[in-house]
Amino acid sequence: MTNTEYIKAQVGFSTSDANVFEAALLDAGVVGASTYDVVNMLLLKTAAISVLYLILSTPDTASGQGETANSIKYDRDAILKRIAVLEGETGAATLRPTIKGVSAW
Repeated sequence: MTNTEYIKAQVGFSTSDANVFEAALLDAGVVGASTYDVVNMLLLKTAAISVLYLILSTPDTASGQGETANSIKYDRDAILKRIAVLEGETGAATLRPTIKGVSAW
């Protein structure tokens, strides 16, 4: 299994633009064509989170008419749940700031 295949497995589906995965892997400093190594697991899961956030911000699309019409619609709730799982596995959820109190002054 390559790093690209691993990140696609973590995301759960493939996007219409394969460059999204390659860009996330390059940003993480990992070569997509290299064989997956468990040493890179956290880097790859973090890269998968960035891909999912990008997909989350991608608008639904539709093209064509009649029998040739096709559309891409993302289940945003499922994507958010997958992000939460990956953030829990990587510890990224604990890096978020938390509000401990509110003060008017």
